[in-house]
Amino acid sequence: PELPEVWDVADYRVRLRSFWVVPLGEQTVSISFPPGADGEFVMRDNGHGQLVKRWDHVIRVRPSADGRTALYSDEVEVEAGLVTVPVWAWANLLYRWRQYRWRRLARRGFSYR
Repeated sequence: PELPEVWDVADYRVRLRSFWVVPLGEQTVSISFPPGADGEFVMRDNGHGQLVKRWDHVIRVRPSADGRTALYSDEVEVEAGLVTVPVWAWANLLYRWRQYRWRRLARRGFSYR
């Protein structure tokens, strides 16, 4: 099944593939929404799986000081035994790519629905 368009507090089982081809096993995406500070949106995936024993990913979005823009950050902690360093390197590239895409989208302007 496809992932939801809007995430709920729940556990989602997914099958991972590197570059859409190489199978990497199953992972549980465990979504929660911890409280944030003053208008901050926080979403956490405290996932785990066969390859990556701990994938703790926190997304934070908060209004900037002027209130006209938003500040977005990703924090990820990874534990994958002997492959922790390669998994960390892959995650680092993935999130840098995503930040690039977010900035590009923000420059063009967008709205959600």
